Amino acid sequence: MGASGANGGVVVTEKTFHLGTKGVPEWSEFSGSTPYGRNLTLPFEAKANKKEATLFLRQDDVKQGWRVSLNGKRLGNLDRFESKVLHSLKVPTGTLIDGPNKLAIEAPVTAIDDIFVGGAFIEDGSADETLSHGFLELHATDRATSTPLP
Repeated sequence: MGASGANGGVVVTEKTFHLGTKGVPEWSEFSGSTPYGRNLTLPFEAKANKKEATLFLRQDDVKQGWRVSLNGKRLGNLDRFESKVLHSLKVPTGTLIDGPNKLAIEAPVTAIDDIFVGGAFIEDGSADETLSHGFLELHATDRATSTPLP
């Protein structure tokens, strides 16, 4: 964990985790799947952020207020959104430290909610700055021959 990202950021995890209450699935579709747990703590290596950064993470099927913190500092909650989404949270200056860091995702105290979360990475800059550097990669092929077009 903690590999460098493309824009000076850091990859926290590429994995996706099923979080929920073991033995108490939210829906029957989750009954055959054992969740990782109700909470998730991901250690990773990073350098101190001397300016605002942005945490991005993929989430799916979130109906309750799951808390997100970094090194014990609350960043906010996952979006209450039942579709797959790439969510972003502001990482204030000085939240990351040189060396070991810890991202935590915590379940609401009493709610039963099965979610998927992962694919977390941190990029330098605000969400607006980071998202303005997005790119689109297209591959065009000739319909008749299926060969790539220049």
